[in-house]
Amino acid sequence: MAIHQGGRELTLLFANLPTVVMPLKNPKYPGIVADLTRSFQRLKALEPDVWVVAHVSQCGLVAKHAAGNYEDPSGYATAVAACEADFKAKAEAELGGR
Repeated sequence: MAIHQGGRELTLLFANLPTVVMPLKNPKYPGIVADLTRSFQRLKALEPDVWVVAHVSQCGLVAKHAAGNYEDPSGYATAVAACEADFKAKAEAELGGR
């Protein structure tokens, strides 16, 4: 979504950063690993200037509001990478090298 601020066009993203709380070896959802892998690929392809998520702690919204600056493209990439690293660690712990 494009927004305009100070004569500039910025890209705004309402993101859902996956946090994996359910077991990855799950007969009720056998495709969970493939779906999450695909989700992370898609999330990493996005390059928002401004991004928000439902859980404001994931994007540091309180600090951004206090600073009066919501632009944070590198913060988005860092947050996605952290969620993906958590997912990969969980996959390694639960599924091994599979």
